Amino acid sequence: MVQNLLTTLSRREKLNAILYVLRTGCQWSDLPHDFPPWKTVYSQFLRWRDRGVFEQINTALSRRLRVLMGKNEDPSVGIVDSQSVKTTEKRALRV
Repeated sequence: MVQNLLTTLSRREKLNAILYVLRTGCQWSDLPHDFPPWKTVYSQFLRWRDRGVFEQINTALSRRLRVLMGKNEDPSVGIVDSQSVKTTEKRALRV
């Protein structure tokens, strides 16, 4: 029970540290000392990234928000917008 709680708290601290880096844009090695060691946090970030954990969290939160807004979990329509930028055509110099 105690070990489970420590593992959960440790994961939470690592997540807090990852969110801190993403929010502030600081380097991993510049994490404040209140967080776990930066190499530990970075290793956890890589593991979660490779397993798709952040995408799963984003999907779950998006679905929950849509339900709270009275919509279906999954969107039924997608909109694609493209914008073209006209460039200047330059001709090569003729010699």
